[in-house]
Amino acid sequence: MVCQRYLKPISNDTLIAQLQHLSQKLGKVPTAADVQLYPGISTKETFRDHFGSHNNALRAAGLKVNRVRYTKEQLDKALRDCANSMGGKAPTPGEYSQYREKRLRTGNEHFPTKSPLSKQYGSWSKALVEVLGAHGHRRTCKSTKNKHAKINRLSTVS
Repeated sequence: MVCQRYLKPISNDTLIAQLQHLSQKLGKVPTAADVQLYPGISTKETFRDHFGSHNNALRAAGLKVNRVRYTKEQLDKALRDCANSMGGKAPTPGEYSQYREKRLRTGNEHFPTKSPLSKQYGSWSKALVEVLGAHGHRRTCKSTKNKHAKINRLSTVS
């Protein structure tokens, strides 16, 4: 079944109504993760494209912006939990996002995205080193200068 949202442009008023309806259904202000999990609601990217951010969409819908601030300890625990679920392997950003979505689906209402981890440590790679003690190994990749240039890639936890 093809979703209607892909067939024709959607108005800001329709998006606002979707957020208000979801808020009533959930009994709380919907997070971006809530938007992704409920069928019949436009994607979080659609809200971002129309309003600039999820929080701006909430404001337009007359809903309270609910910012969650994570402590360093909460961020570190989230990354460690993800790595542990992968048998101790340091996750890629995509693997972390998949793990986060799974956690959200199982009722963990607040689980940090990869952005606060990257901001806390300066980059995803630095977060892996600082939190997990991950060490790099060599991997070959294509490069415009050298077809077989080597780069460091963090992929395992010590």
